Amino acid sequence: VASEEEDLPRTCCDVMNDSAFAVGDYVAVFDPIDGSKNIDSSLPVGTVFGIYKAAPGTEAGEASFMQTGDSGLVAAGYCLYSATTVLVVTMGSGVDGFTLDPDKGVFLHTHEDIRIPKTGPIYSFNQPRQELFELIEGRN
Repeated sequence: VASEEEDLPRTCCDVMNDSAFAVGDYVAVFDPIDGSKNIDSSLPVGTVFGIYKAAPGTEAGEASFMQTGDSGLVAAGYCLYSATTVLVVTMGSGVDGFTLDPDKGVFLHTHEDIRIPKTGPIYSFNQPRQELFELIEGRN
């Protein structure tokens, strides 16, 4: 398991304090969405994640987490925690959303085949990458 919250990757065995998680074929990376500053203003917080297949015959280490998304990535998604908990995930062929039913303690498949519309009023890009995108004049 790797996260910006940790200095070094940790094994699930370490994180879960259970030796049953000592061996595995996958590594997971996590990053908070918007961080804890949103909690004070009642905005949703969340987590983005990626799950990679570890290279066969190798132990999980820093190199296991430095793979490109086009080779070992087997699943990715995000989870939003607010009045409703929503999990959005892809395993490479389509994107689906699930909403937590807190009474039953299960996620229900509520959004099938999620797609970004071909056109829309606003699409945002990461500000540090702003120079990579041309500004579209006159678009509201």
